[in-house]
Amino acid sequence: MDKADRIRIALVEDDDILSSLYDEALSMMGFSVGIAKNGQEALRIVEENNPHLVILDIVMPDGDGFFVLKKLKDNPRTRNIPVIMHTNLFSESDKAEALRLGAKEYVVKTEVTPKQLAEIVKKYVA
Repeated sequence: MDKADRIRIALVEDDDILSSLYDEALSMMGFSVGIAKNGQEALRIVEENNPHLVILDIVMPDGDGFFVLKKLKDNPRTRNIPVIMHTNLFSESDKAEALRLGAKEYVVKTEVTPKQLAEIVKKYVA
């Protein structure tokens, strides 16, 4: 399968080490990964690349993932793209807010390995 045929994932993660680990795990499963380090970059990458799924961190240098999620779901071109919130925040209220705004899942980083995250992604793009 060439790169043009691969399932595209937008990974929004500001930590270089984590983004590298997730990129490697997702790429090993055959996904094409585009990485954004902040919310504005995420919105641009999603708009330009029309990914099949977005993995979105909540805490970022230029704002939060809730803002990005709301923008994605308010945009007719991006509203149907599944979003997995991937965060260090354990709050039930944050989880409820993410799901209310349209996220498919809320995953706490410390509770899943990069490979497990890739398996979660497969549920939404298979």
